[in-house]
Amino acid sequence: MTTAKVQVWVYLDPYRLEIRSRDGKRRICGASGPEKNFFYWYDSYGTGIARTVKDNDAVATENFDLAADECIYGLGEKFIQLNKVGQTIELNMIDAGGVTTPRSYKEYSLCVSAMATACTSTFEHRDCLGGSMSACDVQWAPGDDFPGLLRLRRDIKQRAVALHDLTGKAPCARVDVWLLQSKISYKSADEVLDVARKLRENRRAMRRLQPGYERIRARLVVRPGILQTRFPYPEKFLSEMAQMGFKVGMCSCLTSPEGNQGV
Repeated sequence: MTTAKVQVWVYLDPYRLEIRSRDGKRRICGASGPEKNFFYWYDSYGTGIARTVKDNDAVATENFDLAADECIYGLGEKFIQLNKVGQTIELNMIDAGGVTTPRSYKEYSLCVSAMATACTSTFEHRDCLGGSMSACDVQWAPGDDFPGLLRLRRDIKQRAVALHDLTGKAPCARVDVWLLQSKISYKSADEVLDVARKLRENRRAMRRLQPGYERIRARLVVRPGILQTRFPYPEKFLSEMAQMGFKVGMCSCLTSPEGNQGV
């Protein structure tokens, strides 16, 4: 099939889709097709439906050609390498519990290729494999029997706008703009004040403070007495912060002896 700008090649045995330049000489992208491993070990799976061994749930599969020097970005807030090639990313919202894991509580089913293409699913992925099994394919496996996929060829800002136009936008409200400085734990009031002074010296702003946490029984809880130990003079501390123009937010997650979690 030929359009004013591209050619679309469809192979049926096995199924494969290619988009080429108008003259057909340059391949822009490709999906599915025969296994690229000469031993046919199926490092990645093309267009099809699989079933999980444990629960017999449907998993739709698809793969896209991955160039040798191509990078894949996106899929939400992650604390590991920015380039997702070679990683297995599971889009499952869960408390990350730190910054040394691919777990995330800010998932986003949009990935962007450095080769100027982008794809997003219309529902939650089960997995999106950035070339973790095959060096020449990006494997995509949503936990459903139908892969809802959109492919956008625009710059990153235009892609985000186009996606929001399709999925709907949240209503806008006029809000104050706050700049936020935060980390998982400040060890003392002196440490916070030192950071605040340096931010002011560099004409930057901080808007949030988190006390220390520790993991107990898979929950994040504030250690007993931690505020008194680390911030023994709260009035003096808050007053000095206010004089520098900062607003302080204390965030904690508490667990009762009965195991009920409260904030």
